[in-house]
Amino acid sequence: VVMLVVSIILMIKSIGKRGLKKTFIMGMAVGGIGFAILPLFGRTIAELFIPLMFICVALATMIMCGQPLIADVIDYDEVLTGKRRETTYSGVNALITKPAISIANWGFLAILVKYGYDETVSVQPASVGDGVVTAYSVIPVITIIIAIIAIMFFKLDGPEWIKKKHELQIIHEQKEKAFVESLMNEGKLTSPSN
Repeated sequence: VVMLVVSIILMIKSIGKRGLKKTFIMGMAVGGIGFAILPLFGRTIAELFIPLMFICVALATMIMCGQPLIADVIDYDEVLTGKRRETTYSGVNALITKPAISIANWGFLAILVKYGYDETVSVQPASVGDGVVTAYSVIPVITIIIAIIAIMFFKLDGPEWIKKKHELQIIHEQKEKAFVESLMNEGKLTSPSN
């Protein structure tokens, strides 16, 4: 928990200095190292402390960068189309993540079977423990590599994008002002001075 909190604080500072894209790449790379070295350590929490510290950085990265990256895509869509379509993006996100969770669960169980897991017995062989660690290592490392490669092509970064976001913020403020005025004209909202 302490490492997660420290990682989140570091992420906040890094996002301010380096931006979302670079922070995401760095944080996920650190987490990927943690997952990759996981099998090299023992099987107790104390022995796994070092890789778990690295893995906490990946978790903090997802907490702090995941939704803002999606928000940038939604903002970019609004710049291109003039329409705000958060619900569409949320639906597509769910459409992708739900099957991805199922695939990850299938992959986890497939690895356990390779290590001797047998659902018909109540006591599993010791090798299944190694399978659990391998599954918790291999699957995240593969997905982190894919995520880092994908984010390298993410163009919504840098001073030009920040300028567009500021322009979009002005448009949002104008839309909000117009909406409040329309509510006041319809008598659904009273003036703050009244």
